[in-house]
Amino acid sequence: IGSALFNGSFGAFFKTNKMVALSIHPMVFQLYVSIGIFSSSILIVLPILFLVEGQIVWSLPYGITAGFLLVLALSASFLAVDNIGLAMAQGIWSGVAMLISYLWGTVVFGETPSHMYLSLFGLILLLFGIMIVALSESIGDRFYTRYTGIQYQSALLPTLDEDDAESSEKMRGLRKYSQGVLWACTVGISGGS
Repeated sequence: IGSALFNGSFGAFFKTNKMVALSIHPMVFQLYVSIGIFSSSILIVLPILFLVEGQIVWSLPYGITAGFLLVLALSASFLAVDNIGLAMAQGIWSGVAMLISYLWGTVVFGETPSHMYLSLFGLILLLFGIMIVALSESIGDRFYTRYTGIQYQSALLPTLDEDDAESSEKMRGLRKYSQGVLWACTVGISGGS
């Protein structure tokens, strides 16, 4: 539970009013996060080093690789949050991370779920859930229009009857959205590995 709480919370600090007002680039914020990770890791790891002689040398490459994947996931998470917001980014990367972790467990480590068909059905539901989260603005637009009768103009999808400036602005929004989804998938892949 603690892991889920903390993993779901670290991105929120980037979206606070103070950070938004400062307009800090996601990679600058990631630098601060990396400093925090390094500092807290030293405090936790130094006492443990005296207890585990000999285990350090053989596990070093795996630890460095895991650290690289963590920094990649964290860096991509702030870029995803900056582009598509915390709720959508977290929803996408969480689902992708679960899918990747499942594949690592079953394909690479040979773990067999006790109910294979149920686990595959769960993965299919998970994929649909990820798609719904990723398309939530578009779905919300359609429901809003259907139930209010008022045409809601999405910031993402350009329409053909717009002038060039408005269409160009919506194309930039679509590009930002696409980049955000790709960054969120990067978080899920590196975080689930």
